[in-house]
Amino acid sequence: MDVSEYWIKRLLMTSSLFVLACLRCASCEKKLFCYYSSEAQYRTYPAKFQPSDIDVTLCTHIIFAFAEVKNAKLAPLNWNDQGPTGLYAQVTSLRTKNPELKILLAIGGWVAGYEQFYDVVESEQTISRFADNAITYLRDAGMDGLDVDWEFPGSRGSPGEDKYKFTLLLKTLFRKFRDEAVRTKRDRLLLTAAVAVGIEFIEPAYETTEIHKYVDFMLLMTYNFHGGWDNVTSHHSTVLPSQYDVGEETWLCQNWAVNFWLSQGVPKSKILLGLATYGMSFTLEDDRQNRLKAPVLDFGRGGQYTRQEGILAYFEICENVQRRGWKSYWINDQQAPYATSADQWVAYDDMASIKFKAEQMVNGYDLAGAFIWSVELDDFNGFCGSGKYPLLLALNDVIRRGNRAGLSPSEFQKLPDVVFPSSECAVLGMGLHSDSRNCRWFKLCSPVNGKFRMKTYRCPEGQSYNSTSRICDVSPYCF
Repeated sequence: MDVSEYWIKRLLMTSSLFVLACLRCASCEKKLFCYYSSEAQYRTYPAKFQPSDIDVTLCTHIIFAFAEVKNAKLAPLNWNDQGPTGLYAQVTSLRTKNPELKILLAIGGWVAGYEQFYDVVESEQTISRFADNAITYLRDAGMDGLDVDWEFPGSRGSPGEDKYKFTLLLKTLFRKFRDEAVRTKRDRLLLTAAVAVGIEFIEPAYETTEIHKYVDFMLLMTYNFHGGWDNVTSHHSTVLPSQYDVGEETWLCQNWAVNFWLSQGVPKSKILLGLATYGMSFTLEDDRQNRLKAPVLDFGRGGQYTRQEGILAYFEICENVQRRGWKSYWINDQQAPYATSADQWVAYDDMASIKFKAEQMVNGYDLAGAFIWSVELDDFNGFCGSGKYPLLLALNDVIRRGNRAGLSPSEFQKLPDVVFPSSECAVLGMGLHSDSRNCRWFKLCSPVNGKFRMKTYRCPEGQSYNSTSRICDVSPYCF
């Protein structure tokens, strides 16, 4: 037994810190969550999208994106969200076509940032009041749950203490949802969290070994690993890094992200893999250099219908390839395509690459399922001739219907082991160390393949970590 194993076993015996549980999926069916962006109602034909356009046979859950948070209360984002013919009612009425369908309301998102959560997490009391308001709002809207998409605690203007307040927010919501269900004898409201997958956002944002305890599912945003903020072209959503990636660039892939969260104790039965129905686009520095890792000037130009810089919907990409002379290429080592024309370059997923990800990652790791951002960016009208919702159909085939047609066994491989090196542990050395940010926290640094890996743990309430005895001691001063 090495030193790190000894101290962890000692700690387990002396502090009642950990509770072991055997977790199994409630159902053997994989989940498929579909985000629906209500802003799509403002687009022009053929991109204009209404809730009635959703094929409810292709999603087990729909997440309505977004509601606003104003003055620490939920509020509608659109002028026509509420009312008997509003967007909420249109989405919840889809249950008539699929009674098993679950519908959640999302808050947050990249654009919302930190500001909407500022008043919510001001204190334990404001968090409690927000949770009470959320229950009332969700029930009145006919929703089945809440998706928390705070991007991200501890960064983008959010102070460091929000890392701990985020855990408290989830914990309070989860417990109040449970208590309300017991009191009213209704099905408990679901709680999910969309979480970061890049280490620069993960470390300041989350108590990584804690937050999974207070959600039904964690939605790993395993896309947008690359984009117009880079200085070279790269694919934004791949299982593995490219052959050209080095150092920390090799962490920007789905295999690293899933393994990281699994290493933090998140049950695979709670993990949903994020997949994109859009491409990330770039403007090339020189249109004669248009391969992977080509120099770029800026984000790509907005699409004809979606008009968002740096992003093209799948239906825009397939139209560009089929009718506008764009050339499509395949990245062999990443099993994913990109397309280019003149100074424009876009990485995306097609039916083959999304099947590969579904089989390799969702089925290969036996995750709970997957989610897409978003349903209205797929070719929902069959505009490109492959039928309606080609990406969503391909995903369903692999994870829900067991149809692996078109998948070649030679494409798949045993994925490499992932190590999460810690520069902080390189300074601290092997063993247990206190965490200066919180008296209840401590860190374990252990050697792996010549590098150090760090995991953070937390003592029970009312105890603090004693760096001398290396156990969790009772403390009236540590909360």
